[in-house]
Amino acid sequence: FGVCRSCQASVSDILGDVNGDGEVNVTDVTVLVDYILGKKFDRFVIGNANLNGDDNIDITDVTALVNIILKNVVVNGADGITFGEN
Repeated sequence: FGVCRSCQASVSDILGDVNGDGEVNVTDVTVLVDYILGKKFDRFVIGNANLNGDDNIDITDVTALVNIILKNVVVNGADGITFGEN
């Protein structure tokens, strides 16, 4: 599972699901951008936010997240990228 700041319960381990709600969608893009701009969240899954794997959370992760949503790509950390239902 991803690492969640200020969460007691386990959260989604879906790469791109930065708000931990079990879905990857435009809400995650908004949360990710706000996080980069310094906004604090009760529920932010840092482990799901580093989409390009460079250990930095920045605009390149936002771009990757938008591409995942637009291309209907499901990203599984261990399995790589599979195309299909998101």
